[in-house]
Amino acid sequence: MKLVLVWLAMFRDGTLLHQFDDEGQTREHRFQEVLDRQDMLRTFCLLNLQTGTVYHVDLEHGRIRVSRPCSRVTEPEAEVEGDPSRRYRLIYFRRVTQRMTGDRYIKCAEGSSTSNFLGFQYTAPDGSTVRRLLQITADDEVYLT
Repeated sequence: MKLVLVWLAMFRDGTLLHQFDDEGQTREHRFQEVLDRQDMLRTFCLLNLQTGTVYHVDLEHGRIRVSRPCSRVTEPEAEVEGDPSRRYRLIYFRRVTQRMTGDRYIKCAEGSSTSNFLGFQYTAPDGSTVRRLLQITADDEVYLT
């Protein structure tokens, strides 16, 4: 089964790492390759292959941006500019929920749904951890936590 949302990592040295090396999604890079270079990670994106929507996490400034095909990109206002002096850390994981039917003894799979979680976290001056996280579905539904 092909994924609808795939990731792309952009590093400070200009290199890109795509989740898949091919359109057939047969040659996959492990996410561990991103984590191994997290100190060099500049931007992490999820691309919806069906709709063209891109979800960007800017780890240099602490910003999350959603762009749709043919949309105009503008610079952020001061209120959402972010703080480049902080060390932002990537949050990304995918959750697959399996729905089951049946009685107490026999269970049958009814279907599944997948949500992607994308965002960042940083340590505030008081030592607490601050998280900004999106839940994204294949249909481009977005929930901010």
